[in-house]
Amino acid sequence: MNIKQLQVTYQPYADRLLLRISASDGGEFRFWLTRRLVGLLAEPLAKHLQGLPLNDDGADRPEPPGSIENPARQQAEAAFKHQQAVAGLQSEKTFQSPPDQNFPLGEEPLLVAKLGVNPADKGGVVLALHSKDNKGLSVQLGSPLLHGFCDLLVKCSDQASWGLALNLVPPTKVAEPPSKAFH
Repeated sequence: MNIKQLQVTYQPYADRLLLRISASDGGEFRFWLTRRLVGLLAEPLAKHLQGLPLNDDGADRPEPPGSIENPARQQAEAAFKHQQAVAGLQSEKTFQSPPDQNFPLGEEPLLVAKLGVNPADKGGVVLALHSKDNKGLSVQLGSPLLHGFCDLLVKCSDQASWGLALNLVPPTKVAEPPSKAFH
């Protein structure tokens, strides 16, 4: 499935995040993400974005980690890489529904009960989202789309005031202007 558009929004009445995935063939998939699930999702996504293996065996390292001797430089490089990836994505205010829209899993969002995050063969991750009765799908998020998805998760969980420290988006430090001191 080729992803055309991805949207994450906070729905206050349900206190959940609504994930909408639009496929290039006109299919739309809707999922409810709970606070607990977003918290569980954060660790493997953060590991992948930092270049760490998702599994303990170390077999799925997406890229070698940066310089261990200089964590400030590594953090700055990660922040720059994230900003580049997000800037390269098209950002639209509204979710565009295609004229030939269909809902292969139904119009009502599925409550995600089973989650999987695995490394993809060509970079990025495969995100598996399934309900308790195994309805759902697995979708590959390449590097730019993964960065955009993480950015949306952080913004929406902050909007929800869930108090989650997701650590998915590398912090950017703005250089402070020199202090003005008069003697």
